[in-house]
Amino acid sequence: MALTCLAVLPVMAPAQQPSCRQQAISKRRQKGKTMKTIINTWLGAAVLAISVTSAVRADVAHDCGRMQSTKFAPPGDAATLRIDSVTLVAAANGLPQYCEVVGHLDRGVVLYASGIPYEGIGFKVKLPVASSWNRKLLMSGGFNFAGSFDDVGPDLLFGLGRGYATAATDAGHDGEASANLYNRADGSAVSAEKLRNNAHRGVHLTVLTAGMLLRAFYGEPAVHSYFEGCSRGGIQAMMAAGTYPDDFDGVIAISPGVLTGLGHGDRVWNSRAMFPGGPSDQVLPDAKVPLLASAVLDRKSTRLNSSHANISYA
Repeated sequence: MALTCLAVLPVMAPAQQPSCRQQAISKRRQKGKTMKTIINTWLGAAVLAISVTSAVRADVAHDCGRMQSTKFAPPGDAATLRIDSVTLVAAANGLPQYCEVVGHLDRGVVLYASGIPYEGIGFKVKLPVASSWNRKLLMSGGFNFAGSFDDVGPDLLFGLGRGYATAATDAGHDGEASANLYNRADGSAVSAEKLRNNAHRGVHLTVLTAGMLLRAFYGEPAVHSYFEGCSRGGIQAMMAAGTYPDDFDGVIAISPGVLTGLGHGDRVWNSRAMFPGGPSDQVLPDAKVPLLASAVLDRKSTRLNSSHANISYA
C-alpha cells in the first residue's frame, strides 16, 4: 500500500520539518503498536472466555452437589425426605447437561403391624442446566402397577431434550407387578397407606419435592407444570387432576385404565369362579397352569398350520 506524505508544514522551520521517510517509519511503528494491542486484547478475551466457561462448569457442579448437602424439609404430610444420590450427567445424544437427583420419601416409616419399615416413595428428578431449561416441569407416570423409573424413561428423555425439568416416582413400591404392591414378606395384609401412596399420594409428594429442588437449583419455580401418562400413568393423571388440582397446570391422560362399576363386578365374578372356597381353593392349581398353557399353544399352532399354510409370518 502506497503511503501518501504531505510535506508542507508552514508553522515549522524547514530544518525542523520531518521527512516523508521519517513519517513513514513513525506510521509503521504506530501500526505495530496498534496490532500488538489488538492481539493482546484478543488473547485476553480468549483467556477470559476460558475462565468464564470453567467458572460456569464449576458453578453447575457446585449447584448439583448442593442438592445432596441441602437439608430439605419433607413436603406435604411426608414424614421424611432423603436424597440418596446426586449425579451431574454430561450432555450427549441430543440431551443437555443435567443434574439427576434420586431420593425417597417416608423411607423407614413403620406402616405395617409387623413393624417392618416401609421402603418409601422413590422419586427421580432431572434438572437441565439453567441455560437449557425452558422454565417448565414435566412429570411422567408409570405402567402396570407403577413401581419403577425405567418404564417412564422415553417420555422423560423426550421432555428433557426439549428443555423440561422432569420428575418420576415409583409410587411407593419397587416393581411393576401387582405382587410387589399387594404381597408382603410376612404374609400379612398390605397397608392401606401403601395403596394410597400408589393411587395418588406418591405423585403428589413427588411433584412437591420436584418444586423444592427446582427452586433450590434455579433460584425460581417453574412457570408451568405438566403431567403425562399412559395406562397406569393415565390413571395417575386423572387422580392428580381430581385429587390435587393445584399440582399441575395441565395433564395428559392417555388410555387411563379406569375401572367402572361393571369392570369391578367382572373381576369379582372371575375371582369367585376361580377361587370358590377362598384363596387356598383354586379351580386351577398353580402346578397345572403350565399344562394348560402348553395345550393352548399346541392347539393354536395346529390351527395356524392347517388354516394359514400359505401365510408367512416375519
